[in-house]
Amino acid sequence: MEKAGKEELRLAKEAGDVDERGRGVISVFVDGAWCKRSYKTNYNASSGVAAIIGQRTKRVLFVGVKNKYCCLCDRNTNVNKTHVCYKNWTKSSAAMESAIIIEGFKKSIEMHSLIYGRIIGDGDSSVIINRIKDISKKPKLDKDIKHILTNNQLRFRTAITKAIAYRSRESKST
Repeated sequence: MEKAGKEELRLAKEAGDVDERGRGVISVFVDGAWCKRSYKTNYNASSGVAAIIGQRTKRVLFVGVKNKYCCLCDRNTNVNKTHVCYKNWTKSSAAMESAIIIEGFKKSIEMHSLIYGRIIGDGDSSVIINRIKDISKKPKLDKDIKHILTNNQLRFRTAITKAIAYRSRESKST
């Protein structure tokens, strides 16, 4: 990730995309996932991951993981053993993606001397934009049309199927 940040900074400086302090202002792709599918309901995954990827290099600048469960804690409830605990999240599973990405935004300057000026992501990214409060300049949101179409494929298929069924019933009744 360190090399990716240096490369993004170098490319931003070459393109003249810097702020008054010489920090690179770049566009990034953001996305996240859970350990299990939600099927638009039942958002109760025990783990989530999200990544921030530089648009120019297509390399990972930040990745984070949130866990609501630690199997070692669960196994050792009666035994007082110390261990490296990976449980780092107590809030809702639906909030994991935005929390990880916000964490990445907050660390962007110290990690890479970069400002993420534009987010390219799916429709979930609007939630992220509204939650970024500690950053002086809010990034611009560009929705990835291909990703949105893929996510809405089920809706389109259902709408078409229902329209065909409706038209079939309509033609039989006349």
